[in-house]
Formats: sequence, structure tokens, C-alpha cells
Amino acid sequence: MHILLVYDSIFGCTAEVANIIADELRSIGHHVVMQEVHRTALVRHDLVIVGSPTRGFLPTPGMREFTASLPRPDRPIPCCPGAVLIEGVAGLAAGAISMAAGEYISVSSQSDVERADMLREKRASIDTPAEEETELASIYESRGLTPATAALVAREMPGTMPWKRMSGTNLACLKSTAPIRSRHQAALASGVTFSGAAALPLIASVLAPSGMIIPLVVVTTLICLAGLGALGAQAGGAPKLRPTARVLFWGAAAMAITAVIGRLFGVDV
Repeated sequence: MHILLVYDSIFGCTAEVANIIADELRSIGHHVVMQEVHRTALVRHDLVIVGSPTRGFLPTPGMREFTASLPRPDRPIPCCPGAVLIEGVAGLAAGAISMAAGEYISVSSQSDVERADMLREKRASIDTPAEEETELASIYESRGLTPATAALVAREMPGTMPWKRMSGTNLACLKSTAPIRSRHQAALASGVTFSGAAALPLIASVLAPSGMIIPLVVVTTLICLAGLGALGAQAGGAPKLRPTARVLFWGAAAMAITAVIGRLFGVDV
């Protein structure tokens, strides 16, 4: 096979890598021609390999000019549904795993904070029991009890250990806001939800005609986001319109920002 290896190098590192690649290709019987990008003369080869350092996440200007000068096909190569499916499933799996891992870490961290707070309350109840009972009485008083009743409840509330009574009251708000108590349940719920919402756009990308993949995926994704927003509002007993609109707006904004960044860095998204 006749191979053209084109490279650009600033400090010599890319040239060194290009030499290693060329030597390996020659060792297995290929004919390799190495050329620096600004000295390249395009002739017919079976394969062209290009290598460039990056500057600001982009190839060097010389390499960009070279790749822009390469001949293009008269029409876009049709997208293979099998390739779209493989890439989509890989993205779905990666997203589901990252969501599940993030949820697991989040709930685990919250549990660690709760345990640390309970240990602090336990130590305080042992070291300064009178002050802790006074603090507990003030909490009940702030919730509407009279001072005498609050002091009585703080002193005689059921529980064999004062720190249990204290921590149970002080941590009530924290515990009530925990999304899901089990970290494994949280991870599973997050992963399954992400997978379900991502499956429909993936199916749409596989079934869509070649020129309609991006529009259909965008529309399907927005529909899924709206459904998730409405479902979350229903689960929480809240009105559906505002949460649905919020999810739609930020989902569309995220896709638009991603597309703009891709354009800026010369990546098709």
C-alpha cells in the first residue's frame, strides 16, 4: 500500500511520532512517503495520514489549510444506520453510567454529611447535656410550643439517649430533602431514567432519512424532555406547565450551545 504521511511540527514532537509511525508501517511492507505539510505535493496514494500539534484545541494553520485543500466528494457520503446505532448506544451507555455514578456519589456524600452531623450531636450531648437540652427546647419553641411545654418535651421526649432525640430533630429538614435514601436505588433510578429518555432520540436517528437525522433527533429530544418535565411535576404534585417549560428551555439552550461550540471548533454536531 502506498501511504502519504503528512505532518506539521512545532517543537519536533509530532515529527518524531510521524517517524515512528512511518517506520512501523514500512516494517510490515508498506511504501511510506513522509512530507511536511508546507512541502506537500498531492499525488495519488492509497492512504493519507495527517498529524499535527494542537493550538487552542485546533490544528496548526498550515494543517488546516492542507486539509481544506483536499478534494471533497461531489455529494455527502450517506450515513450508515448501523454506525449511527453503534455510536448512539455507546453514547447512551456512557451517559447512563455517568448519571448513575453521579447520583450514587451525591447520595453517598449526603449520607456522609448526615452521619458526621449525628456524631457531632452525640459528642455535644455527652459533653454539654444541659446546653443541648436547652437548644432542643428552643427548637420546639420556634415551632410554636410555649417555653414551658418546649422544655418539658425536650426533657421527657421518648428516647434512651439524648443525642438521638437531638439529632433526630436537628436533622429532620436535611433528611426530608434527601431525594432517595438508598444510594443504589438513586443510581438505578437515574440510569434507567436517562436510558429511557435517550432511547427514543436514538431510535429516531436510526430510522430517520439521511438528510433528516439532526432535525428529527432534535424534535424527538425536546418531546422527551417535555415528557420528563411533566412526569417529574406529576410525581411531585406540582403544576405541569412551568416545570415542563423550564426543562424544554434549558434543554434547547444546552443543545444550541453545544452546536455553537462545535461550529467554533470545526466539529459537526
